[in-house]
Amino acid sequence: MKNLAFIRNPEKPRPKLFSEYEKISKKYDILIHDVTNMKNINFENEIVYVMDRGFSGEEICNPIRKKLTNKNSIWLNSLGFERLCKDKMKTYNFFLENKIKTPYTEIFENLDRKNQNDFFLKPRYLSKGQGIVKISDKKNMIVGEEYIIQEKINVNKLFGRKFDFRIVIQKIGINENIITGIYCRVGKKNSNITSLDLGGRIEDPIEILKLVFPDNYDEIYNDLEKTSLEIAKKLDDKFDYYQFGLDLMVDEKGIVNVLEINSKPGFLGFTILSEYCDKSIIGNRIIEYDENYRNKWRMKFRNLIESPLKYIN
Repeated sequence: MKNLAFIRNPEKPRPKLFSEYEKISKKYDILIHDVTNMKNINFENEIVYVMDRGFSGEEICNPIRKKLTNKNSIWLNSLGFERLCKDKMKTYNFFLENKIKTPYTEIFENLDRKNQNDFFLKPRYLSKGQGIVKISDKKNMIVGEEYIIQEKINVNKLFGRKFDFRIVIQKIGINENIITGIYCRVGKKNSNITSLDLGGRIEDPIEILKLVFPDNYDEIYNDLEKTSLEIAKKLDDKFDYYQFGLDLMVDEKGIVNVLEINSKPGFLGFTILSEYCDKSIIGNRIIEYDENYRNKWRMKFRNLIESPLKYIN
């Protein structure tokens, strides 16, 4: 039997998600240990795989990583990969080096910009849309956070709402990656942020693309998948990882732009589409989500849990 040390965020432990991992792990003869509270952390000479679903960036160094960093520990995401995802400037430079289309980004130092409305201010190290402001709203910047300035992408809005896409890529073998799921995030009206934590909503990606790009929605969807798998190949050359999320936006010409890499992509969007969504009103259009549709998304959610366990096995 293999051991899997599972790290959760103590502020958001998500017991249902952990329970799903526990249930499916038995199928693969994997014993899961919740090490978030520093208990059950002594594995002596046994090999243990470590899945960090709780912290990010340098936080993972203290103190759990120190306890679990030894010759018998195999971290499914390397520290180098965590640092790449945590730091938006590192991510931007990775995109540039690999010729991946992404909006221009630099460290924020001053406001010497001719077209200030063409840029956003973002915290360099935070996630989930926290602290993002227009340059004209710089008074609302989070004190103590280092900021970047990022070029705004011109998009076709969906009835006054911005939207982007979250794609989850997971490993199934050495240098073998699959797209486990894609969903669309739609922001509040006249908002520049699509994050669920800040009022965004979840929709089916193909249905949204049909509304905005009716003539070539299928080509754009294929481009989203193709771009994601190309990025996975580039990451394979430099980092060890088992899964990641990509945030992508489609500009007004239908061209895919990559925004960020997330080492701990949330699964709530898939849960919403599989359990809670009956119908959605977009402008004057109604998108129906029947039971067959929800069953499809339930299978995607199960695959999100199961793929890493297959990879370990």
